[in-house]
Amino acid sequence: MHVFRSDWEPAPRAAPPGATLLAIGDVHGCPAQLDAMLAVLAEVVDDARRRGRRAELVMLGDYVDRGPDSPGVLRRLPDIGRRLEPEVPVHLLLGNHDELLLDRLGEPPDPAALGHWLRRGGSRLPGMTPAPDLVAPPTDEEQPDLATLAALLSGLASHRVIGDYVFAHAGIAPDRPLAAQTLDDLLWIREPFLDATDWPHGFAVVHGHTPQGPEVLPHRVGVDSGCFFTGVLTAVQIEDRRLRFHAVSADPEPLEFRELIEASGQRRRFAGPTPLPGS
Repeated sequence: MHVFRSDWEPAPRAAPPGATLLAIGDVHGCPAQLDAMLAVLAEVVDDARRRGRRAELVMLGDYVDRGPDSPGVLRRLPDIGRRLEPEVPVHLLLGNHDELLLDRLGEPPDPAALGHWLRRGGSRLPGMTPAPDLVAPPTDEEQPDLATLAALLSGLASHRVIGDYVFAHAGIAPDRPLAAQTLDDLLWIREPFLDATDWPHGFAVVHGHTPQGPEVLPHRVGVDSGCFFTGVLTAVQIEDRRLRFHAVSADPEPLEFRELIEASGQRRRFAGPTPLPGS
């Protein structure tokens, strides 16, 4: 895996004093990129600690579908915090694809149905780009307790507020206060959120859902780099009133990712690629 980092640039809002806020965009069944990103962020967290800062990590949802191994991603979720040293609080948010999976598993999720889904490598979900029907099944050591994993899925939050930032999978409806947002808004919205010009809120939104590459606008920070088709997973780091992006890819020249950035008009410079040690 290779690591790319952007320059520091102004952030829409200030992070809480002494905080290092981290958010990872849509993983979409790409566990290799998730593992690589966690290794990168472990270094970020350690550096923050050395500078006397406290770190928090938000996962922006859409863990499943489209990529090669959705179950592999789900099996990693319970241990994400412990893979960062020092261990940090991790907030797992619900994405629209995760909601569709939960609908299929029932309410509350049936561990037996989840086990069947895991053993088959994540069966195809209607209306989505299908992943392969079968991948290598987990070993007994890799297989988490199904009841625990079902409870984790059903307990995913719709959003997280940290200081003057709201973290949500898709965004919010600009014309309503946060308390009046619906689950559909938080998990599915694109317009009028993405191009909002009349922004009445005192916060900015960090979101995934729309794969346009890293974006920074006065009202939002987009972190979805379309990992399932670009091969690139992106995270944002926010400190004080500045931010930068970290990206990982098996390809040292991920052309589709660069095209996404250019198409969105976000022409920030990424340094790299730097080979990730041990990859």
